[in-house]
Amino acid sequence: MNRYLSCIVLRFFLAAAVLVSARNLAAQTAQVTQASPAAQAVTQEVTQAAELEAFLKVPVVSRAQAARFIAASAPSPGTAEEGWLSKKTEPDDPVNMGELSFLLMRAFNIKGGLMYTLLPGPRYAFRTMVSRSLIQGSADPAMTVSGERFLQILGNVLNLAEREDP
Repeated sequence: MNRYLSCIVLRFFLAAAVLVSARNLAAQTAQVTQASPAAQAVTQEVTQAAELEAFLKVPVVSRAQAARFIAASAPSPGTAEEGWLSKKTEPDDPVNMGELSFLLMRAFNIKGGLMYTLLPGPRYAFRTMVSRSLIQGSADPAMTVSGERFLQILGNVLNLAEREDP
């Protein structure tokens, strides 16, 4: 567990260092009167880093936020329209662990167990994610997700996808 926490802390400090470097670089490029394509790219990276930094502080992630981040990270873009979210739900409602698990499993084509294969849904998606250690620590399918926890789970799924991708 200590090794895992050390890894998370290291990633956080690396992200903070990249953010500071990107902000400094953006400040230097802002002095240029004409924005070059490289300066525009740096500005975009700074904006994305600031967005991630703000997202870490979000106490409860909404369904729309979760779907947006997952769609941006998923290997096959454009699948967000394929019914990831139920039509009965509101985009601004908080996402719970079960729904997040189901979104991630569908977006990244994660294979589930027998029960998930027979009855795909949030309940068995959550159980699959826990059994594969993609969701760690104390968790419940009905529990809401903070921004920090969401990014941690998404990172675990991205690591799994990287390991399984040839």
